[in-house]
Amino acid sequence: MKTTFKKINRLLKDRFNKPIKNQQTFIILGDIKETTSTSISSLVYQIITKHYHRAIYDIKPLNFVIPNNKIEEVKKHLIREESLFNDGFEMIEFSEKLFYSSPVINRKKSGKRVSSSLSISSFYSRILSKSTLDTLTEIDGSPMWILLETEKHILIQDGNYQIINGLNTDQILKLF
Repeated sequence: MKTTFKKINRLLKDRFNKPIKNQQTFIILGDIKETTSTSISSLVYQIITKHYHRAIYDIKPLNFVIPNNKIEEVKKHLIREESLFNDGFEMIEFSEKLFYSSPVINRKKSGKRVSSSLSISSFYSRILSKSTLDTLTEIDGSPMWILLETEKHILIQDGNYQIINGLNTDQILKLF
């Protein structure tokens, strides 16, 4: 039985399209089963950390859509981890213009030479609640979509999406 499970995991990982670092990606989280070792908040943080591993200056921040009942918990966790994010001030008055603004990026320097490696970014992710996403009429650009334990959203127009259901937080983390 374990061998079958390993084969299924390998097949899923082989077919899973990880976010491309210089392409806009939206990850919509649905009702994902949390494990004792990985909460939704921890999952989001770890995906961000993996995305920025060995990043270069043209990296795009990941966009996360979080269930309404988890949004505050995720934002608090990112703040505690000092992982800067942009939420378009959704708790005050959501601004699409601010939400879609590009991060300020600094490149690493070695003496007088500037490399293509990322030194620091003004934010590493964009975080949005499901209810705020539902108020939008369009999404900026043509992003890749990863839907985890959720249905295809009405804003997804093209075939550039994947839906993954039936996995818990630990299993999802292994995909990234």
